[in-house]
Amino acid sequence: MKTYKSILLVLVVFFVFSTNAIAQSNKWKSYRSYQNAVSVEATPNNVFAIYKSATNRDGSLEEGGSLLSYSPEYNEVKTISVENGLNDCNIVKIGYNSVAKCLVIIYENGNIDLYYGENDIVNIADLKDSPAVTNKTINNIDFVNDYAYIAGNFGALVLDLTRSEVKIDLKSLNKKVTSFCSWQGYMYASSELGLLKANPKSNMQDIENWKKQSISFGTSGQDKQIKQLIVFNDNLIFATDDNAIWIADKNLSVKKIHDSHKSMKLLNGELVIVKNNNILFYSDLNNFTTIDIKGETIASEKNGEYWLTALENGIIGFSKSKNSSEYTITTENLTLNSPIRNSIFALNYSNNKLLVTGGNRKSDRYSVAGTFMVYENNKWYNLDYKAMTTAIREQTGVNNINCLDLMSAVVDPRNTDHYFVSSFGEGVYELSKTNTDFELIKLHTYGNSSLESSSSSRPYQFIRIDGITFDSKNNLYMTNLEATNTISVLKNDNTWTSYYNPEVSGTTAWTNQLIITKNNVLWGNVYRHNKVGIYVYGNNGTVDNTSDDGYYFASSFTDQANNSFSSSAYNCVTEDLNGNVWVGTNDGPIYFTSATQVRDKFCYRIVGTNSDTQLGYYALDGVKITAIAVDGANRKWFGTTGSGIYMLDQSDGGLSIINYNTMNSSILSDNVTALAINNNNGELFIGTDKGLCSFRGAAMDGKSNYSDITVSPNPVYPLRNSEVTISGLKSNSTVKITDVAGNLIKEGTSIGGQYIWNCTDVNREPVKAGIYLVFAVDSEGSDGAVTKIMVIR
Repeated sequence: MKTYKSILLVLVVFFVFSTNAIAQSNKWKSYRSYQNAVSVEATPNNVFAIYKSATNRDGSLEEGGSLLSYSPEYNEVKTISVENGLNDCNIVKIGYNSVAKCLVIIYENGNIDLYYGENDIVNIADLKDSPAVTNKTINNIDFVNDYAYIAGNFGALVLDLTRSEVKIDLKSLNKKVTSFCSWQGYMYASSELGLLKANPKSNMQDIENWKKQSISFGTSGQDKQIKQLIVFNDNLIFATDDNAIWIADKNLSVKKIHDSHKSMKLLNGELVIVKNNNILFYSDLNNFTTIDIKGETIASEKNGEYWLTALENGIIGFSKSKNSSEYTITTENLTLNSPIRNSIFALNYSNNKLLVTGGNRKSDRYSVAGTFMVYENNKWYNLDYKAMTTAIREQTGVNNINCLDLMSAVVDPRNTDHYFVSSFGEGVYELSKTNTDFELIKLHTYGNSSLESSSSSRPYQFIRIDGITFDSKNNLYMTNLEATNTISVLKNDNTWTSYYNPEVSGTTAWTNQLIITKNNVLWGNVYRHNKVGIYVYGNNGTVDNTSDDGYYFASSFTDQANNSFSSSAYNCVTEDLNGNVWVGTNDGPIYFTSATQVRDKFCYRIVGTNSDTQLGYYALDGVKITAIAVDGANRKWFGTTGSGIYMLDQSDGGLSIINYNTMNSSILSDNVTALAINNNNGELFIGTDKGLCSFRGAAMDGKSNYSDITVSPNPVYPLRNSEVTISGLKSNSTVKITDVAGNLIKEGTSIGGQYIWNCTDVNREPVKAGIYLVFAVDSEGSDGAVTKIMVIR
C-alpha cells in the first residue's frame, strides 16, 4: 500500500508576503455596507463617519461598522478600509484629536489605528493582542491635550498621539471604565467602582492612586452608573446609564439638567446635546439655543459648520450662527449605494450580475433579516425585508411569518430580472427586480408546491430550503431539508415534482449546495446531522420518469493511494472546466472525475511532492474548506475557516498553491463563507464573516476571437498603478510586448483570457515612458491582434 504523509504546505506552497501585498493592493476591493450613519468626526479637510447595517429583524445595528470620508471642498466621498491602509474591519469608535491632527480608529476586537492621513496610519495592537483581556469592549475615547484615553471594560489605555505609542497601560485597573476627563488639576475616571480621582503626576497604573469620590444622585438614583464625562465652564458634566445628563460643582454637588439624550460633545466652546428630536447648544449653563433636526451624534471643526449623523438618512451638514436658532442645511442624505448588510452566506455570479444572500442556519435558524442583494453595472439593489414580510403575509394569509434567513439565489435563464431565492423556513421566493427594489411574484411554500415542512404546528416557518439551481431545460431544483422527498423541482411548465432518496430522507442528513454538471447529474454535499457525505442523483434527463433514475451516497472513501478518507463535514461542491467535481470538507478538498466514483466510494486528493525526499503529501490536509470557485484558467480557489483563501494551479503539470490571508493581503477576514468569480474580468468575489471583498487575480474566460481585446489602465502611471491588464484574449495566448522599434520587452502566456504586465522588461527593470505594442497570438498561431499601451512617468 502506498502511503502519503500529511503535512501542511511547508515546501511547495508559495506564500504571498506583505511586501507583495503592497504591490497587489490595487487588486483588492471591499464592498462593505454603508447604510446607517451612527458616529461622526470632523477634521480640517474631511468629515469621517461610521456606518453600520441592521442585521437582525428587530432593526438592531451590528456591533462594528465601516468608515467613510467626505470632502466638503471637493464634494468627494471615499470609503476607508483595509484596501487603502486600515489594519482591520468592524469599527466601533472614532475620535479626532486636533492637537496631534490624528483620527483614532478602534475596532471591535480591540485593534487601534492612528490615522494621520491616507499614507500615514500607525497600528496599535497591544489591546487586540493581549491574551489576558477577554472583554475588549470600548466605551469612550477622551482627549487631554495630545493624549487619547481609551476607556473600556478591561480598564484603559492612554496613547501619546504625538509619539504614536502607548503611554500608560491602565488594564491593571481590571475594572470597567467608561470615561476620563481632566478637571481642576486632577484626572477623573468613571468606572464600575464609581467616580475616581488621581493626581496625573502619580503612578496612575496603580489602582491605589485612584481615590473614589463621594457623589450623590439622591435616594432614587444611587445605583446610576456614569457613562461619559465632560468639563464645561469649569463644571463637571456627566451622562448616566439612563441617558440623563447631570452637572456637578467643585464640591461634587449634582443636579439633573436633562432627562434623556443621545449624545453630547464640546464643540466651538459650546456644550452640544443631541436629543431625540432636536439639538441644544449651550453657550453657558444658563443659556442655550435649540434647532429642530433629528440625529444621533454631532461634530464640528469650524465655527458655525456642523455635521450630524441620522442613521438611514446618512450625514446631514448644516450651518448656524452662535446664539441663534436659525440654521441652513448644506448637505443632505450623505449616503452610499452599497450592500444593505455585511452578512454573506452564498454568492452566485450569473448573467453579468452578482447575487448575494445573507441568511444562516445551525441546528435551527439564525433569524437574520431577509438579505438578498444584486450587484449589477456597479450598482447595488437591496431587498427590503420589512416590505417583503408584509407581502408574504398578505399573499399567504399567515400573519406570524417573516422574511428571514435567505440562503441561495439564482437568476431565471428566461428572464434576467426574475429571481428565485430559497429560505430556511418560509419556502422559495419568486421575485422580480424593479428600478430600486424587488417585488414578490409568488412565495412557493406549504400547500402550493411539493415543498414539505418539518413542523405540523407551524408549517409555514419550517420549510427548510438551502441549495437551488436550474438545469439546462429551465427546471428549478432545490434541497428540502428534513423532508421525505429531499429534492423538489419546479418544472419549466410551473408544475411541481419531488424525489425520494432513502439515504438522505427526513432528519438523517442536511444537504447544502446543489450543482447540475455538464452531463446533467445532480450533486449535493451533506454537511450535517446523522449523516455527512456526497449525494449524487441522475434522472437521465427525464424529470417526471423516476423509473430510470439512479442515486448514490457515500460518507467515506478510498483515495488514489489506497488510503481511507472521511470528514466530519462536507461543506461545498463545484464543477471545474474539465468536468471534475470538487468537494470542500473539514479536512481539505477532494475531487471526482465521475459520479460512479461516489458509488464506488473512491475519491482523488491533491498530492504534492517534496523535491528533496520525493515524499508525497496531501496538500491542504486538515484545512476546513468552506467554498470553492474555478476561474477561466481552471485554477481552483478555496475559501477556508481561519486561513483566508488558497489558489491551486496545476496547469503546468506541477502544483502551485498561493495563500492570501489577513497578514499578507487586503482580504477582510480569514473566515471565508462564499466565493464567486466574474469570468468576464477575473474578479473573485469573497464573502467573509466581516463582509464582501474581491480580488482581481483570478483568470477570466478565454474568448473565441480577439475582437474585444482591451487594456486597462491605459495610459498607465506606474507610480500609481504598477500593473496593466490585457483582457479579451483567447485562452493560452502568447503575448509579446515590444517598444515601437520592435525590441522585445516582455513575453508570456495568458491565464485564460487575461495577461497582466507589471511594466517591467525582461531584466525586471521598470520600463521608460513611451508607447509599447502588444502582440497576442493564439496557441495555434492562426489568429492574433495588436494593441498599444502608453506608459507615463
